[in-house]
Amino acid sequence: MKLKKWLENPDTVGWLMWGACALALVWPMLALIRSLTYDSTTPIGTRIFVAVFASAILSGFITWAINEIWFRVKQRRMASKGRGKSGKKRAKR
Repeated sequence: MKLKKWLENPDTVGWLMWGACALALVWPMLALIRSLTYDSTTPIGTRIFVAVFASAILSGFITWAINEIWFRVKQRRMASKGRGKSGKKRAKR
């Protein structure tokens, strides 16, 4: 039960989504960095650091877009709950 309550927090879900996306993007970014650099000039540590950094930044943009879409859909649902069939706002009682 505590885990369910913990996962209802949008901040927690956002950070978990960012972490999962960052981990998923490390390998493709490493392959991209490896294809763009020369083996003789770039040490492997630098490539790994750049791949981790790039995947963190890219996953930040991806999770921001997902959270923004999620927020807008949620906002529209809340706005449509307050309207009747005629499309006008219901009067508060």
